[in-house]
Amino acid sequence: MSKTWKAVERRVAALFGSTRNPLSGRNGKQTASDSLHPRLFVETKHRKKQSLWTLFDGTRKLAKKECKIPVLAIAEHNRPGVLVCVHQDDLDKLVVERLLQKPELFYEAQAMAMEESGDCVYLSDLDGKDVRDTIRLGCSHCVTDSGDGITLEEAREAGWKSISREQTLAQAEREVEELGGHPLDWWTHLGTCPDCWKGGDVT
Repeated sequence: MSKTWKAVERRVAALFGSTRNPLSGRNGKQTASDSLHPRLFVETKHRKKQSLWTLFDGTRKLAKKECKIPVLAIAEHNRPGVLVCVHQDDLDKLVVERLLQKPELFYEAQAMAMEESGDCVYLSDLDGKDVRDTIRLGCSHCVTDSGDGITLEEAREAGWKSISREQTLAQAEREVEELGGHPLDWWTHLGTCPDCWKGGDVT
C-alpha cells in the first residue's frame, strides 16, 4: 500500500513538472507539500474510495452526452469561492478555456518562463501585454535610448538585464510638471543595458 501512494504522489508531482517530496508533512525540510514545486503546494490524498469521485462520475456522465469537458465545482454555504475539480486528462483543455477568458494569463506565463531562464523579467513588467508589445526601456546606469520602442523579447535577446516596470506609458508621456519627475523620465521600464552589463558599470 505504501508503494502505491508514493507512486501516486510521484505522478501528481510530475503532472506539474515537479518531483515527489520524500519527506512531506511534518518531516519535510524544504516544504510540507507532497511535491517540491516552487510555487504549488500539492497535497495528494490516496484512499480506496473517495466521495468526491462519486460526484464527479455523475458530472462526467452528463458531460459526455453533450460532448463537453466535465468540471465539478464544489461550494459550501457561507464560504467564499468554489473548489474546481477536473480530471487530469482534461486539465490542459480547462487551461485553454481559462486563457480564452483571461488572455493576460498567457503573457504572465511567458514572463515567468523568461524570469526562470535568468532574464529577470518580472510579471509586473508585462502589465497585461504580450512580450512582443513595445516598451520604453531606459538604462539605470547610462542615458542610452537604444531601448526606446523595444519589445521585452528583443531586450532579452539583446542582453538587457534586471528589467522592471517603473511607470505606465501614460505617466511617461505626462508633462514633467505634472509628473514631478526628472526631464529624462521618459521610460516605462528600467534595466541594465548590454554595454553597462558587459562594461562592469553595475554596482
